[in-house]
Amino acid sequence: MTKAEDSKLTGYINQLVDKARSVVRDVDPANDMTLLRFTLKRHEILVTPGRNFRIIVLQEINKSEEGAKPT
Repeated sequence: MTKAEDSKLTGYINQLVDKARSVVRDVDPANDMTLLRFTLKRHEILVTPGRNFRIIVLQEINKSEEGAKPT
């Protein structure tokens, strides 16, 4: 992934996290989102929003495990 693609993806993820966090707070103001996990065609993305930072993990999906059932 190039630096330009990385920056673009990070911007989209930050917008999505802000919106998801807002929805969680609208449903129950006492709760806060601690993890956002979603899967794309080739990647799985995990986001842990903190107060002053966000941890974003971009994991490539292993083609051999794509159709495997969890045990």
